[in-house]
Amino acid sequence: MNPRLLINVMALVGLLSLSFPSYAHLTSDFDFGIGYLNMGVEAGTQFSETLSTPAVLEFNYCINFLGPETAFLMSFTQALGSDFGALAFTRLGMGVRWYVTGINGRRTILDGQVAGRMWSPSPSVGLNFGLSNISFDTKTEIDQDFNASAIDAKLILGVEVPMTFNWMLTGQFNIISSVLGGSASSEAGTLSNEVGYTGFMMLIGLKATTL
Repeated sequence: MNPRLLINVMALVGLLSLSFPSYAHLTSDFDFGIGYLNMGVEAGTQFSETLSTPAVLEFNYCINFLGPETAFLMSFTQALGSDFGALAFTRLGMGVRWYVTGINGRRTILDGQVAGRMWSPSPSVGLNFGLSNISFDTKTEIDQDFNASAIDAKLILGVEVPMTFNWMLTGQFNIISSVLGGSASSEAGTLSNEVGYTGFMMLIGLKATTL
């Protein structure tokens, strides 16, 4: 048998085995949360501060794949009211979220006859990559004020608890870290060629589902 043909057949079988069942249709939902952000920010050897605020907002729009119990999400995050200005940290991100015990509200056939919706506390784990902007106003030294952009990664640990029909209470613990920092530009010139940050967020909020 032709080796190339054998490889093609094996690849086709592999793809078919990974294909989603016919009931794995797409749905969408959104969630938003408010919480606490604590993040250490460094710009070379000249700047090292901790950004801390109890008013960080996050909005997620999710497209759900019911077969693998996974959601593709687009997120927007913004820190408000910190000591370093009104918009010290903003972020746009994209990633995936996997539901350990299944997506809440999914439709299931019970006893082969009745269609029902499953509701239960559902933990999840996810990974999100984003583009963030840091805009620091130190209010003390002009040459320490700067703007910078960076690409970062965020590990998401969350849980959803059903409250009413189509509404859930959500909780998240996120670990965020820069993976590719940009230059920090200030009025006095370039403060650093690379900005780095590492921190965490704790959020509580609501989720509305359209399943």
